[in-house]
Amino acid sequence: MSPMSVKILTMDDEDDIRLLVGSVLEGRGWQVVQAASAEEGLQLVESELPDLIISDVNMGAMNGFEFLEKLREHPELGATPVVFLTSMAAHEDLLRGLRLGCDDYLTKPFNVDELEERVAAAVRRLELMRTTMGASAASAVSQFEGDLDELSCGATLTMLSFQNRTGLLDVASTQGSGRLWVRDGRVVAAEARENDDTARGLAAVHRILAWSEGHLSFKIDEVGQADEVGKTTLQLLMGADSD
Repeated sequence: MSPMSVKILTMDDEDDIRLLVGSVLEGRGWQVVQAASAEEGLQLVESELPDLIISDVNMGAMNGFEFLEKLREHPELGATPVVFLTSMAAHEDLLRGLRLGCDDYLTKPFNVDELEERVAAAVRRLELMRTTMGASAASAVSQFEGDLDELSCGATLTMLSFQNRTGLLDVASTQGSGRLWVRDGRVVAAEARENDDTARGLAAVHRILAWSEGHLSFKIDEVGQADEVGKTTLQLLMGADSD
């Protein structure tokens, strides 16, 4: 994927930040479109079809989390990768973004070199996902793998959902190991092991989504397990209650 073939939407209600980010990205040869609000950003997603979105979290009437929820609900564009640019560093905020399918975070104030590297990494992830999952079901590869810091569980489940994939997603992290059984794009069963503790079903899914360091792999396979989770992918990523 050549630099000029990548279109990036940047969203921030601070003009200086938005212009700086746009200037840095254009300097690397990427195409850039800009939005001063999440509402404007949603319109540009429809009209510009960006390959990647870089969004502030703290904006006006609609914040970055709300934007991401609406984006993930879109039947055609919901799998667009999103990188959050934010001054929020609380663990629960980071976890919420990852559950919603955010691909990466960059904390303000940011280093320009780090911004370039994070975006370059996001573009590489995009290339990987398009290579491994963008083909039709008849010609798609049977498996793929990646590191969690470049290919999060949330982003992977989002792609599996949009591709209606069936198979096994195995995760090995510094915190434990787990497996997600995915049928027609939905997680129907899960198991997560941390030390001597084993969780299953919805509790296991939430544990696995919280892991940010390690490795994951997916392979197409038959899944005959009963549905122990009872949630759509979006509900899982939003951390919806089980009742």
